[in-house]
Amino acid sequence: MRYSEHPYVEANAQGTRVNVVPCYDVEIGQWKSAADRSSFHTRFILENLDGIKKDEVRLLKKFLRGIGIYGAEIATEGFGGYVSEVLIYHYGSFLKVLEAAANFSQGQVIGNPTKKFETAFVLIDPIDSNRNLGTAISAQNFGTFILAARALLKKQSLVFFNGKKSLPDKNNLRNVLVVKFGYKKRSPDIIWGQVKRGSSALAVQLELGGFKVLRKGAVTDEKSEAAMLFLLHSTTIEKFMVKNGPDVFRKPESESFILRNSKNKLTWVDDQGKILSLQQREFSDAKKFLQSLLRKNLANAGIPSGIISDMKRSFVISGGHQVTSKSIKKALAELTSTNGLIFGLNK
Repeated sequence: MRYSEHPYVEANAQGTRVNVVPCYDVEIGQWKSAADRSSFHTRFILENLDGIKKDEVRLLKKFLRGIGIYGAEIATEGFGGYVSEVLIYHYGSFLKVLEAAANFSQGQVIGNPTKKFETAFVLIDPIDSNRNLGTAISAQNFGTFILAARALLKKQSLVFFNGKKSLPDKNNLRNVLVVKFGYKKRSPDIIWGQVKRGSSALAVQLELGGFKVLRKGAVTDEKSEAAMLFLLHSTTIEKFMVKNGPDVFRKPESESFILRNSKNKLTWVDDQGKILSLQQREFSDAKKFLQSLLRKNLANAGIPSGIISDMKRSFVISGGHQVTSKSIKKALAELTSTNGLIFGLNK
């Protein structure tokens, strides 16, 4: 049993993962669950795509898989199978999809929406004008799609379809911190969502602590191990920080600020008449900052409640160069290296 909007069954049939998803037998537009559209999607595609266009769909899917953005699940937040089919339906061929993508504008809209959608990419479901198929696609993957389309049009290469293995950048690994923890088995979509939200929450905490987060990531082996990854500008920062106070004319606030900061290293009035104070940070090392946060204040760190108990039982913070897990190493490669497909060939 798996759980999404409602329970469904997952099975392994001769090495192939099979999902059996129930839906309501409804009239078009009278949806009771998200799965109710599936049979209408199938009918629409069979009626509108001939054999040649189906081959164009396969080519587009292979391309999306090659550049690492195929799949609408939370783990990927990319372009799903139906999205690929609808793009071919709109443009007619793989090449025409690429030509259109190379010139997409911000907030690109494809189809005829009946309401406004606030996403990076709007693709209207042909059988439901109220549904935006672009909702599941992250802004990062939408950008990757545009750059990959431009790169392939400039220089044709099978590497776009077969994929290109990337390795972690050793220089960048020095500025990576990994928070790894074990968890009790649950639905892949659920754990991926929890770990991604946890990564975003800890990135905010690091920024509040004075550490510049360049990139963040999340990964799970979908069995028992998960990790949050952070590429920092530096894992250490200055021991002292400047606190901005009120201007001298705000008497109550000035007196309160001076009292609170009386033990600081230095306090002065700047050229604009504001009071400033040089204060020693509690933490100038990002690893120590995270260790203290997760040990003493985990419940208030913005971590999803579903993984708080997992993290309390076991979390380990390590540098990027100390990682041995295969799944985490792969995520580190994506986090620390330049995507040669979209940047190397766009030169």
